[in-house]
Amino acid sequence: PEPPKPKYSTVAMTNPQKSSLIDKMKNLKKTKSSAPFLRPVDPVALNIPTYPDIIKSPMDLGTMEAKLKEGSYGSVQDFVDDFELIVNNSRRFNGDAHAVTQSAFNMQAYFNRMMETVPTADAVEQPKVQKKRSPSVSREKPPRRESRQAAAPASAQAQAPAAPAAPAETYALQSDGTPQI
Repeated sequence: PEPPKPKYSTVAMTNPQKSSLIDKMKNLKKTKSSAPFLRPVDPVALNIPTYPDIIKSPMDLGTMEAKLKEGSYGSVQDFVDDFELIVNNSRRFNGDAHAVTQSAFNMQAYFNRMMETVPTADAVEQPKVQKKRSPSVSREKPPRRESRQAAAPASAQAQAPAAPAAPAETYALQSDGTPQI
């Protein structure tokens, strides 16, 4: 017997959930294993005339994404149910050992991992905020470094003996305040 399937929220889908799922669908559609499931099955092009007789409720990732964007899913569970329909249709039509069904299983493993990070229905919608800096970093601009003495002409520099580096020499500061040497 199969392990129990994870249950997702059956309350109305929130905007953070919807936008998270839209992003995740884009990533899912880029995976190699999703290729056979991007568009509806075309029984004529694929020369599988029995497909509509066997699969009564076809589903594909493109249809899921369109439904998601137009707000047709009432809950996250409704969205997951459509995804499960894709996998189950492949199993029913092709059998578990078929290469397309193996792709469906790989895609399902990726899907299950991505669903772990979907916000919960009670997550408060946050406006996009810049990441906070650590409190140790000053919000003030670093002090301007002192200007150097006017540079001597190149010919004068070539004749002057090289002075050893003085410990009081100044360096440009990096963003964290440490000198850049």
